[in-house]
Amino acid sequence: MGALYYAVPILMGRQLWGVGLARIQPYLLGGALLLMSVAGTAAGLAGVPRRVPWVPFGVDNPASWAPLMNLSKGVGGTFAIAAGIIFVLVMVMTVMVGRKATYAEEAIKGMEPRISPMKIDYVHTPVALIPPLLFVAGVVILTYFAFGLLRGMPILAP
Repeated sequence: MGALYYAVPILMGRQLWGVGLARIQPYLLGGALLLMSVAGTAAGLAGVPRRVPWVPFGVDNPASWAPLMNLSKGVGGTFAIAAGIIFVLVMVMTVMVGRKATYAEEAIKGMEPRISPMKIDYVHTPVALIPPLLFVAGVVILTYFAFGLLRGMPILAP
């Protein structure tokens, strides 16, 4: 989507219509996908079956399933659809009514990255290696314990 925000105006020779909407849309979509993934993961951990749009199945279900699925599919899905509609609207309006541009620089006018007034001098330090090394060590340790648990499980052979 981000690439199309630049490509369509340049290819069509028109300025992007609704730059403000185009700036909001990725955040809305990202928030929707984050909400869907967190609520969906929590629902899965609560025992909701995977890849099924309707969870009751005519059986007694835990009370936690409904709110988690409503958050995941209902709220998150609605925000994701809204973000998709905004994207399609911006693209269609750019092609139909966007201001004509003769140069590529004119076509992407208003989409330049915002420049920060401050300058940060980066200092290389060995202390910066500690978090990634801790992460790698944690993965190795957890993998060791996971394989230890798997070794202790009985294997049924036919």
